[in-house]
Amino acid sequence: MLDAILSPLPVETTQGPNPLSPNVPGSDEASPVVGPTRAIEALVSLLKRSNPRCPPEVKANVCTLLSQLGRKGGRTTRERETEVEKLKITAKDTLVKCSQGDDLFGKAAKKVLEVWESA
Repeated sequence: MLDAILSPLPVETTQGPNPLSPNVPGSDEASPVVGPTRAIEALVSLLKRSNPRCPPEVKANVCTLLSQLGRKGGRTTRERETEVEKLKITAKDTLVKCSQGDDLFGKAAKKVLEVWESA
């Protein structure tokens, strides 16, 4: 799972319309739109954005996934530890900002950071 989230996405998914990017008035629809290049970037973008179509439960589920991927595991190789560290570096700033809220999502973000601190 960690490999899938940190690996580069196929070229087909990084070009074309990006559902995570807002439509900019006056922009040329023929111009290429570059989306996230890795799944972790798409997940972090989802956490950052304030979108009424994305309920807090979905963001809390993303937090649960990040928590599980970043927690201390049994037998991990040095390479795997490096990958987990990349995950944490990519998501930590966003999680810190999101953890300020007292709603379900804010509490979930706070929990991720607590789990990562104990790892």
